[in-house]
Amino acid sequence: MAISQKVSKPALSPQWQAAVTNLTGDGAAGAEGITLCSKAGVQAVSIPDGSYNGQMIAIIANGTGTKTVTPDSILGTGATFEVLAKACGLFVWYSDGTNEGWACVMGAAAAS
Repeated sequence: MAISQKVSKPALSPQWQAAVTNLTGDGAAGAEGITLCSKAGVQAVSIPDGSYNGQMIAIIANGTGTKTVTPDSILGTGATFEVLAKACGLFVWYSDGTNEGWACVMGAAAAS
């Protein structure tokens, strides 16, 4: 059976389209969705603990300089992540009742 109609979908879900936080200074990322970090130079960004498995936050380093991302809880070793200028880090929340924290699944490296 041939497909006769194309279905148009937004690039991001409606929840993500509405969940954009613009940080022009140091501060907390949005609880979900996209956080645009546009401060010139080094910028400190915190991420509060997640509330459900699979919760995602994208940190986009729009400004110059490295963005240091410090989650309240982190999976694995280290305490911070670094997102380089003009790059993106995608973070996913995981909890199994014993282990919980943010994991960087794309674009940034954990630092100790």
